[in-house]
Amino acid sequence: TTHTGIQYTWKLEAPFFPMMNEAQLNTDLYRLSEKMRIIAGAFANSKDKFLILEDATNICPQNYDLWYDMTDAISQEKVDKNMLQITLSPILQKHEEKNREIKNIAKGKVVKASVYQELANMITEESTEWWANETIAWVEIDLGGPCIIQE
Repeated sequence: TTHTGIQYTWKLEAPFFPMMNEAQLNTDLYRLSEKMRIIAGAFANSKDKFLILEDATNICPQNYDLWYDMTDAISQEKVDKNMLQITLSPILQKHEEKNREIKNIAKGKVVKASVYQELANMITEESTEWWANETIAWVEIDLGGPCIIQE
């Protein structure tokens, strides 16, 4: 149930809160994407509506309502499917390439260590090495969510 003073994000449940939070981190871009969404709603032509919404998703990809409205625009029969493929394929390819990049997922994260905390702090900044002369030692990095670690 919703209590007085508590508002769901986009009238949806808790999993959407992080997405809404991320969308609103840059208020100017979020507001611009919302204005574009409102303008797109005024167009009867689903192709024009789709193109405006697609541009808005590049500005603020975490704005859930954009994707919801774009799904509606795509489902209309008047949208040219070839135009959709030409428009969306480069976005998907760029996303795939970005996900394939090797990156230091620990960068900027909080590190806890049983010994040599100063060295451990460097793991998430400039160095990726941490060592201890102790028989038993540990280092813990909160990555903020599930991750795939290759090395």
